[in-house]
Amino acid sequence: MDSDERYAIYGRPFGEQPNAFVQQVMDDDGFAEVLGSASRILCPGDGYGRNGLALAQRGHRVLGLDISATATRDARARAMETAADATFLTADLSGPPYPLAPDDVFDAVVSVWFRLPERSARKAWNRAAIGHLTSRGALVVVTGGKVTTIDAEIAEWGNGIAWEDHSTAEEIRLIGQLVDCPHA
Repeated sequence: MDSDERYAIYGRPFGEQPNAFVQQVMDDDGFAEVLGSASRILCPGDGYGRNGLALAQRGHRVLGLDISATATRDARARAMETAADATFLTADLSGPPYPLAPDDVFDAVVSVWFRLPERSARKAWNRAAIGHLTSRGALVVVTGGKVTTIDAEIAEWGNGIAWEDHSTAEEIRLIGQLVDCPHA
């Protein structure tokens, strides 16, 4: 069953609220200070937009990407209903060309349970995403412990990021900040 079929059958399987860690990060005054207001945020693998919409409803400008046309249609409809400043595009991120213009720059990448099947594709996408961050861009990563380890997750994003580890037994939760801007 592909992702379109899953979303068509199960709708919004993860609920309406953002991931608990994303919510925690959004509520953290220190992170809010780093991010500022009206930041541009990239949300790869955002499905039906539960994380991107929550960020947009806090005043950020969000670009959500997902391989499922069914999920992105749902996200776009919800963004229109709420007047959120969010754009959702259907995109296969398993290899270039990625749907980002060379001059698209984001203040943060919020990557929640976004995994590509091939490790080389994950590493390539993560490095491409870093190339679109501002000089002090922030990363919020949530991934499953069954899929990877903290060390493997950090390795997939490459150098130049200072990480904080907030992992639990169920998920790997990392907050990172770019310390060596790749496009400076």
